[in-house]
Amino acid sequence: RPIANAGPDKVIINGDATILDGTSNVTGVFVLWKPNFNITSATDLTPLVNPVIGTTYTLTLSSKYGCGTSEDSVFVKVFSKLFIPNAFTPNNDRLNDTWKIEPLEAYPLAVLKVFNRYGQMIFSNNGTSKQWDGKYKSILQPVGAYPYTIDLRNGAPIIKGIVYLLL
Repeated sequence: RPIANAGPDKVIINGDATILDGTSNVTGVFVLWKPNFNITSATDLTPLVNPVIGTTYTLTLSSKYGCGTSEDSVFVKVFSKLFIPNAFTPNNDRLNDTWKIEPLEAYPLAVLKVFNRYGQMIFSNNGTSKQWDGKYKSILQPVGAYPYTIDLRNGAPIIKGIVYLLL
């Protein structure tokens, strides 16, 4: 009996595309992805998709030998642009306690660096979705403006800005 695995959820910026990572535990299966729009091939295990809104793609595998079917789904989240918040408040009120740049997940090779006023790097995020909690070496940093750089590693210019740590 086939077991479908649609792979991990994906994140893209509107206009970009991503490859779905479908797999099967056996050979000899018919492959079908639904919905069948904004997809290069609905019968390929690893198609390229470029939805314009968040879309759940369902992978259905059917045995060519009548041994059953299996389904699994993957969600492709679509951000309209790379929005970078300019402030956060790490005061443990569960509202904006971390500096999170959600769309950065669409750039797995991106390098984010935050510096203090002396130019010392106090936070980095190399291709992960780690969020800055306002601390450096487990010590909450003072209220203020913190310069940052983001290198998307996709040929685009390095993004530079200021994030404000408030309480």
